[in-house]
Amino acid sequence: MISVTGGKYKGLKLHTVPGRSTRPTTSIVRKAIFDVVDVEGKDFLDLFCGSCIVSIEAISRGARKVVAVDISTRSVGVCKKNQGKIKENFEVVKSDVMKYLKKCERRFDVIFMDPPYDMDIIPDVLDLILKQNIMKENGIIIVEKRKGKKILIPESLSVLKEKHYGDTEVLILKRKKGEAGTSPFGGCGRD
Repeated sequence: MISVTGGKYKGLKLHTVPGRSTRPTTSIVRKAIFDVVDVEGKDFLDLFCGSCIVSIEAISRGARKVVAVDISTRSVGVCKKNQGKIKENFEVVKSDVMKYLKKCERRFDVIFMDPPYDMDIIPDVLDLILKQNIMKENGIIIVEKRKGKKILIPESLSVLKEKHYGDTEVLILKRKKGEAGTSPFGGCGRD
């Protein structure tokens, strides 16, 4: 089990997916992210959510709406178990992340992604988030990845912060000033 690091559910013990198929975001990394990124009153998207630990951390710290996406039946089952431990509801979606983003009906203030370290999917996910205009105008994207693994970041994004924690690297990305989304209507769905 792993504990929530802050907010109203601080200390709450959560289940993790058994085995080595997933790698939960460590408490040090979660605390560091949420000490820098204010999610209070914001819409939060958790991609490759695993056990939904980051989603519940966001809810604990005041996120308004949380959507967690993972393709694994096992992960979604653990998410539902963890969901039952808190009073707020959040949406858990069993889907391939790319398929979910292509059909997205919302926009988010904060998008967190932590794909398996051996997947080379981060650039494709970033491109799709931008193409579908899923990130709100002043939104940010948080990427958790293996330290030292080079990724191509789209030109329209800039790195606000880059932090290292053991073998983990966290990037906080924001759209560059003057870079508009591709949709004249502001996203893949209307707010």
